[in-house]
Amino acid sequence: TVDVTRPSALRKRKVPSQNLTICPFCGQQISSDSTEAVIHARNCILSVWMNVIESEVDEKLQEMDDVFNQLLNDTQHAAFQAMILSTKQICASALRLNSSGIISPGNNALEL
Repeated sequence: TVDVTRPSALRKRKVPSQNLTICPFCGQQISSDSTEAVIHARNCILSVWMNVIESEVDEKLQEMDDVFNQLLNDTQHAAFQAMILSTKQICASALRLNSSGIISPGNNALEL
């Protein structure tokens, strides 16, 4: 029996199997409700995009590390080594900010 004194009891219950669709980005079953599907798809796209950016940043950081490590190996003077390490940290931060879109070509790290 349905308790007609409770408005929620009068709502139709959704049958999960009829209201699901497959996300084209991750293959997960998601609600076919358009709002929920759009939010899920947006999050999937952002997740894929961030993974691509992070992998590109990791590659660039590794290349940068190689260059700075070679400079450190070639330099025996402590003051120059300290300068190289601090410059390496600044460059790594700028690379991360640039890749995240916080810094664009017209808005570079040295101007911030």
